[in-house]
Amino acid sequence: MRKILIILFALALLFNCRKPYSPPASELSNTTLVVEGMIAVGDSADNRILLSRLKPLDDTTINDPEERAQVVIESAAGGRWVLPEVSPGNYRAINNIPVNSDYRLRITATSGKTYETPFLKPVNTPPIDSVTWSQPDDLNIYVHSFDPSGTTRYYRWDYNETWEYRSYYNPEVEYVNGAIVVIPPARQIYSCWRFRDANAINILNTTALSEDRVSYFPLKTIPNGSEEGSARYSILVKQMGLTKEAYEFWNILKKNTEMTGSLFDPQPSQLPTNIICVSDPKERVVGYLCAGKQETKRIFVTYAELNFDDTKWMIFKDDDLCRADSTGGTARMD
Repeated sequence: MRKILIILFALALLFNCRKPYSPPASELSNTTLVVEGMIAVGDSADNRILLSRLKPLDDTTINDPEERAQVVIESAAGGRWVLPEVSPGNYRAINNIPVNSDYRLRITATSGKTYETPFLKPVNTPPIDSVTWSQPDDLNIYVHSFDPSGTTRYYRWDYNETWEYRSYYNPEVEYVNGAIVVIPPARQIYSCWRFRDANAINILNTTALSEDRVSYFPLKTIPNGSEEGSARYSILVKQMGLTKEAYEFWNILKKNTEMTGSLFDPQPSQLPTNIICVSDPKERVVGYLCAGKQETKRIFVTYAELNFDDTKWMIFKDDDLCRADSTGGTARMD
């Protein structure tokens, strides 16, 4: 009995001595500006800059978007391209920007503070050799590239996905103003589409290789049976060459966001940056931009091309595809 009392007393002391851990003070706060993106040059260059403010360490939600800012790309030759805000904190435009100049990004926040990068020389980006796929079970997407000059070495890939899927029913009539009418072919509501941007950091360096070659870099895996493979799937891959410093930034960010964190992992305040607050040079900004030409390539994968030897890819699933309901006994899609 005495031993049991001693054990209970020791456990009580152990739990009473536990205190919440407070991380050391950082130079970053929830007012710190975060800048994501790059300056894309060339014809029909897709320029997208994401602006947000850091959240406190104990807040696990996403960062607050920085809205109503003025975002401008400026060239050393005097050119100027404005990126309008297309959604909260998302500034985007398709621009024709000459490749033979240096560029900087300039941001004016609603607070009146101005942030900018130095003028950046565009980084060489070789064309994408090919985008391929394989499907032993899941659908795996790979990217391949080669720079014969050997000057790129640091790569980053982004992508947009688009896929067609089908409603559970194939409605041919609908209920309109108290009457059942035939749906014309031009308004068919049987096929639907979804769109999605990349949600992962895809980077690679070839510095340890004798050739500046990328082979079978795993860009995306779509699990067998997913909606994406039920009809027709497409992925538009964007390849960008990086400077060594920009690659190091994305590499640290990848480790912080995708790997198991510990006290020994690099912290946000240790991230390199080339963005300064002109209004207050002591203010810390998170982000590292580079300029360069985006190279793109798109592929399509259809349901008929997928392998059905061992597992069958899903075609229809009424609780996962287009939402179907009925009005007056007629199936219809919203």
